[in-house]
Amino acid sequence: YNSAFMNMMRDEKNAEYRDVIKKTIEFDTDILKRYVNFMSNPDERTAIDQFGKDDKCFGVAIMMSTLPGLPMFGHGQIEGFTEKYGMEYQRPRYDETADHWLVERHEREIAPLLHRRWLFAESTNFLLYDLFTPNGSVDENVFAYSNRSGNGRALVVFNNRYGSASGTI
Repeated sequence: YNSAFMNMMRDEKNAEYRDVIKKTIEFDTDILKRYVNFMSNPDERTAIDQFGKDDKCFGVAIMMSTLPGLPMFGHGQIEGFTEKYGMEYQRPRYDETADHWLVERHEREIAPLLHRRWLFAESTNFLLYDLFTPNGSVDENVFAYSNRSGNGRALVVFNNRYGSASGTI
């Protein structure tokens, strides 16, 4: 389980997480496809509590869905449930109703990516890029990567920091 993904993405330790990816690639690219990336688990705060319901939540979910390895969605993450729900519970204690806006956005933005996991799951053709700002420095807050399988190709770019970014990949 790759808890570094959850913790570093939440805390915007972007340079550190980019370094994790780079070092993993340098050591053995195939390790990337063994990671189980998640935004919450039964031992942690809920995804909604950690990432909210807006663009940060969906940007991180898109990364989770498109990085090599296995994406793991936690209990109530898609529905926007706020109850921390562990394996020791026989049933939920809260009577929560799904947030239909959140479910629809997941169906629209995340589900199509999950239907194409064949394109993202492997690591052989995974490439991580640097975004060079106009002054020539690397913007460590931007995750830019590509992957391919057969004739399928994908490029993902996500700025994991509130604010704007510009530059060249």
